[in-house]
Amino acid sequence: MEPHSQIQSEPKEAIPKLLKLKAEYPNIPMIYNYLAMAYGQIRDYSAMEVMCVENYTKNPDYLFAKINYAEMCLGKEEYEKIAKIFDNKFDLKLLYPDRNEFHISEFEGFTGIVCIYFYKIGKKKPVKILYNSLKEVSPDSAIFRRVNRMLYPSLMIRLLRKLRNKKTDHKIEA
Repeated sequence: MEPHSQIQSEPKEAIPKLLKLKAEYPNIPMIYNYLAMAYGQIRDYSAMEVMCVENYTKNPDYLFAKINYAEMCLGKEEYEKIAKIFDNKFDLKLLYPDRNEFHISEFEGFTGIVCIYFYKIGKKKPVKILYNSLKEVSPDSAIFRRVNRMLYPSLMIRLLRKLRNKKTDHKIEA
């Protein structure tokens, strides 16, 4: 079974194989991505984070290393790091001017993370543009569904957020 499919079905078994591949081929950034995915599947988030940081440190020009590191920074609310990761270039062609084609997964990952970043920092205009791009190109993708849920939460989520905010407001008043 190849590592990528094994990550989904048997992530614990894939990790030793991937670690061996990483030792043999330390300059292949995809191996770090696979390891991060496998660690995520088994909920070992500290190991996943180590792989993301290591990949970004060793391969700072590799798009998926940037995306994964940015995802990690978003999770930690370290928004100021995102612009640096992407060198203030929030368009794939600006980020990689020598390339004229991008794989759909590159577009989805980059556009989704950048959309979430702009949402978190309160920049509505780029969020709308990026959201519409994702919706047009990849309406069935996981990242589009994630962004869609973030921008258009269900009634239940909206109610839970209101309750959470009221509890926070109440604590401030006390």
